[in-house]
Amino acid sequence: MADELNISLGSIISDISVAVPLPIIGGGGISDAPPDGGAYARKNAAWSALSAVATSGNYNDLTGAPDITVKADKVVILRETVSVKEILPNKLHMWGEVATLTITLTTPENSNIQNEYMFQFKSGATATTLILPATVVFSTAVNIKANKTYQVSIVNNLGVIGEF
Repeated sequence: MADELNISLGSIISDISVAVPLPIIGGGGISDAPPDGGAYARKNAAWSALSAVATSGNYNDLTGAPDITVKADKVVILRETVSVKEILPNKLHMWGEVATLTITLTTPENSNIQNEYMFQFKSGATATTLILPATVVFSTAVNIKANKTYQVSIVNNLGVIGEF
């Protein structure tokens, strides 16, 4: 997709050069560092004098990257007590033990970000009856068991559920 930014950690690590002045430290330090204490950069395990290292790209330039400033960097936890609830995206709705839980999904306020619906509940001595919109599908059959805690995440009407 044009609005997607994929970064391979391996490529970042092998492509980044770091300039460091290398002090000469007797009995310690970087054992293979050049001995003159100058400014060097290391790329792919090879040392080069800083003036000889070609630099390119601006890692602060995110032209074309999706705007992620509109999505919070923390997830708000909402403690719930009612068993029929229309949940909000990008918030973790948490229930204690419930016999029945009926969930519907609100329409997100911002469709320019990836909206995730998240909730957690505890099934008691009798397994909880979980009711979700018919549009939500799971990769495997959902089988709620007694005395377990469940976490559910729904993105684009695709659900995943964890049993603990």
